[in-house]
Amino acid sequence: MEGDEARAGVPSRSRARHLVAPRAGSSYDDVVKRGVIAGLLVIGCMRLDALTCEVRPICADVKDYNAFFVGTFLDASEPHDGVMGPEKDFRFRVEQVFSGMDPAAKEATVTADALAFRPGNRYFIEATWGPGGHLRTSPCGFSGEISISQVADSIAFFRGRAKAKTSFTLRVMDSMFRMEGLDFTLSRSDETLTAKTDSDGFALFEDLQPGMYRFAPASDHYALDSGSTSRDEIAVLAGSCAVWPVFVRGDAVVSGVVRDSKDRPVGSMSLSMELTPEPNPNRSRPYIFATTDDNGAFRFEGAPPGKYYLVSNSHVARTYYPGTSDKTDAIPFVVEPGKSVENLRFRLPDFGSSREIRICVVDEDNQPVPSAKIENKSSIQRDGSDRANLTWDLVTDSTGCVGTQGYAQVSYSIRASILPPGASSEKLRVSRPTIIASGGDPVSLTLVIKTLAAWIPRTPNQ
Repeated sequence: MEGDEARAGVPSRSRARHLVAPRAGSSYDDVVKRGVIAGLLVIGCMRLDALTCEVRPICADVKDYNAFFVGTFLDASEPHDGVMGPEKDFRFRVEQVFSGMDPAAKEATVTADALAFRPGNRYFIEATWGPGGHLRTSPCGFSGEISISQVADSIAFFRGRAKAKTSFTLRVMDSMFRMEGLDFTLSRSDETLTAKTDSDGFALFEDLQPGMYRFAPASDHYALDSGSTSRDEIAVLAGSCAVWPVFVRGDAVVSGVVRDSKDRPVGSMSLSMELTPEPNPNRSRPYIFATTDDNGAFRFEGAPPGKYYLVSNSHVARTYYPGTSDKTDAIPFVVEPGKSVENLRFRLPDFGSSREIRICVVDEDNQPVPSAKIENKSSIQRDGSDRANLTWDLVTDSTGCVGTQGYAQVSYSIRASILPPGASSEKLRVSRPTIIASGGDPVSLTLVIKTLAAWIPRTPNQ
């Protein structure tokens, strides 16, 4: 099959497909189960749901921002730089529009990675509408010559789409895990439907009428996370079985204060809440962070239910609440929906006196580099002790410098980097990793950044 697809001129990032034919009336689960039972292999860019790792049927891609059509390839532009590397603009004479475009469209231009389509050949195209009304192939979408069997399956789906059932599935997560047992509503002007998430966080709404729907959690103590969920309204299209990711936040709060060994507030310290026992490594990992203010106060909002350790992530070696480097001496706490954990007093062990650390970044011509990121490169030293992280999100100012605070008995490992917005990875410039050794004196150092290629030693013959 791979050889057939390669000969058919399928772009590399679009070479995978819905390996199970979506029959009219099939639900998302039906198609997925048939794919698993068949034990089919996927080649190229796997056509997988990003979080469930299951083969997705084409009905899952029928969304208001995707377009599907059959057209004859006419010509292509010269290669130009794209986010992922060289790209071309491919022009097609449109023969049949299935979804997401003006049915009367005669031509379409689609941006894709710069691999050639064959002039005069007919292709099935799946593309996504981007900024400025431009179409581009999806990284794991599917486009290919109509002679490929998977293309025939996709075209058959669209031609039988009028008879297909319509469903919509929410995949619900908090900041860490898929949420089980959470009630969600899906509503429009004339009806409100309710579904409960299963053990994988899926809430399935079946036998829908096409139209605009709003979704929202119906369970107490939860709301949509506006910072992670881009919309609360969705267009459910006829014959689709779209799966939409949704993030929710609980109303529990964890708060307290961090002080050093001399009872002084510790500002700008990164803290994390870590589950205990540790979650299954095959599931999502925790990402719950907070930073102390100038008074050493911290506040975690929307903390999911669970039992946690509170851990320092910057300034000092890894330390656990209430103030120990030994995890066995740490005291965990429990978060429950609708309940807050307050007034935690996190007192750090003695890491010595505080010291000022100033970092400047210059280029190969010794010119200052504003907006360079200072990355932590923490590692284990030969004596078994940890190198700590400096404050996270350190960025140089207009002078190419930035200041922060460290501790005398702590060493740090850092690197500077900068990548202009929208630039490809070839434009990345970095410095060599640099160790800030322990000591009581203030630190001032300069990091030189170059492209990765410039750091590679050259032989005399190069």
